[in-house]
Amino acid sequence: MQLFVISDIFGATPALAELVAGLADCYRQVLIIDPYGGVDMAFRNEAEAYGYFQQHGGPGQLLEQVKTQLRATASPFDLLGFSVGATCAWQVSACHEFKQLRHCSCFYGSRIRDHLDSQPQCPTSLVFPCREKSFAIDPFIDALQNRPNTTVIKTEYLHGFMNSLSQNYSAHGYRFYLNWLREKAAQLAIAGPAREAVDPHHASC
Repeated sequence: MQLFVISDIFGATPALAELVAGLADCYRQVLIIDPYGGVDMAFRNEAEAYGYFQQHGGPGQLLEQVKTQLRATASPFDLLGFSVGATCAWQVSACHEFKQLRHCSCFYGSRIRDHLDSQPQCPTSLVFPCREKSFAIDPFIDALQNRPNTTVIKTEYLHGFMNSLSQNYSAHGYRFYLNWLREKAAQLAIAGPAREAVDPHHASC
């Protein structure tokens, strides 16, 4: 079983590599998909990272990059995304095309609010912060409750708590949810392979 980790705007950093290392023994292979081709951009802060990301393709390009890599994957896989990567993972979860996708974990994907019409085709876990600066999070969460294939978790942490480069990083939250991801992988390994093939007339999202 493979795991694809879709990065946030910071890309493939040593911090993300450390997280991947913490999940490596749960999967046959763990691969990072990031906006910068695996290059550590060493951004000084979130503002610099955000500006560069928007100037070099933004979320649309990252989503297409993710889809291209997943189309080359024949075996079952899980998806894990952070921030903009979580929004990409959410969009991919709604694609009938990716029947190999077994489970999707999305951490603080605030722009999921722009894609509330998406309907996950596989079990999908949405992990949200306790609040967001730019919008009210509770009505947003309410809009996602009771959706098929969707589990919504509101944490006590802030957006970016899994990234040690973020000002909102929480060492406690990181440890707790890294263990949560490991336990989720173990549960899924027992549960079995990805969902069955879908109607070929609905082969795209």
